[in-house]
Amino acid sequence: MAPKGQPDIEFMLELSVYPATTINTSKIKDEDVGGDNQSVASFGDDIAPDEDINFAHYDEVPPSDPMTYDNAQPAHFYQTTLAAERSAQRVTADDSVNYHIEDDAEIAYTAPSRVAGTFGRVNREKGSTLPAYHKKVSHELDSDDELIMAMREKGFSDKQIAQRLAKEGRIKYNSKSVSTRIQRIKVVQAQRADFELENGIIEWQLEDDQLLLRAYDLASIEIAYEIERLRAWRFKKTAEWMRRMNKDSVFSGRACHARYAALLDGTATIPCDVDDDPPARHAALDAFRRAKEAERDTERDAKEALAAAQERIKLEAAARQAQLNLEKATKQATKKAAANARATKRATKKTLEARQAEDHLKKKTAAAADKAARHAASEADVKFRADFALKHFRHVTDATPDPRRVLDLQDLRKLCRARKMNDHVRRGEGEVKKVLLGRLREADEALRLTQLRALLAERGIPGGGTKVQMKYQLALFAARECDSYVRDGEDEEEGDGGDEAEGMEMDGGME
Repeated sequence: MAPKGQPDIEFMLELSVYPATTINTSKIKDEDVGGDNQSVASFGDDIAPDEDINFAHYDEVPPSDPMTYDNAQPAHFYQTTLAAERSAQRVTADDSVNYHIEDDAEIAYTAPSRVAGTFGRVNREKGSTLPAYHKKVSHELDSDDELIMAMREKGFSDKQIAQRLAKEGRIKYNSKSVSTRIQRIKVVQAQRADFELENGIIEWQLEDDQLLLRAYDLASIEIAYEIERLRAWRFKKTAEWMRRMNKDSVFSGRACHARYAALLDGTATIPCDVDDDPPARHAALDAFRRAKEAERDTERDAKEALAAAQERIKLEAAARQAQLNLEKATKQATKKAAANARATKRATKKTLEARQAEDHLKKKTAAAADKAARHAASEADVKFRADFALKHFRHVTDATPDPRRVLDLQDLRKLCRARKMNDHVRRGEGEVKKVLLGRLREADEALRLTQLRALLAERGIPGGGTKVQMKYQLALFAARECDSYVRDGEDEEEGDGGDEAEGMEMDGGME
């Protein structure tokens, strides 16, 4: 279809194919013309409705001057020219027209819509983007136009091209304007090619001639297809124009086509009012209507019976399917219940096995811990007996230093309280540690031999030595039970000498 205000070349080509077809606009009134650009054609009675198109007629159309046909005018020709004339009359002025200028400042001045210093930018909200500015279209493509044309040749859409330009920081085109710019570029390139042909800069090549012939054939096929498509709309447009000219005419395009063909063939029925025998014609028409009504009743009964049979078959099939679904669901439920029972049994068995394994692990762990404890106790007892063996105390005499001398005051007081002795030292009795240590020695001296042996046996210390040796064993055992023995004993070992150093070496051997 041609743009608004320009002649439709394809429509005139169709008119050249059908010489009997003419445009008759003299019978159309202004109020009968619609707002849309529709073609109005009155077809002659001598044209056949199914006349074939002869494609050889296209060669008879002068390509240089397609507007030379007097009988080809658009249907909206008069409407367009009248609208243009009325518009010109509204704006035409001569010397007799006077204009009155108001001095009101509110009328003479309005606030500008542009922001000062922004080169024509509209006062927009913060964060809004500025649309792409107008860029002149030239046959010499810049980088943006080259990218647009290259992406279009590769089949990219307008939205993809606009997104690519925005992503690379180029001009932000609206996706709807990309196709328009591509078309404008093609037009400018074609105009440049025409200029170069006219001035001898380029010439037609053999490949261009061959391409021209092939393109001409394809264009002819496309135009023929469009003509056939428009021809298929002929009686649809006929029905529309009949309704425009008479609102009570509500015939369809199919009915218009059938009546038009019958009129041309001479088989059209004569209206009852203009027939030679109207009563007989009305009677025949009534009989025809009754026959058609009976035929419709028969068809309706047959359709209802068929629909009822189909509905019955559908219901029976639905009932059978429902029964099958029920049986299938019951079978699946039974199978699922059996599977759940087996799974529950397996889970119970696994839980029992896991509990038994846990109990067994606990027993084994407890047995291993008990065995390790007994082994550790046995090793400790062996080491204890080895440390307190009599052979380590053969050289102990009354001059051997007391192993409790290295204990701190707190441990000495604890030993005194354990033996139910007074751990309080009055002022003037002397150094507290020495006083407490002396009290412990006096208590040891007061023990009899049987008491010493009983105390050694109670503590698991091997006996058999002298009374001095047994008292030293008891003192060493009591010192080793205290926390301060090891730390203070090591410091004392480094500082003492003579007999005391010899005694500490013996203590170290016992440890």
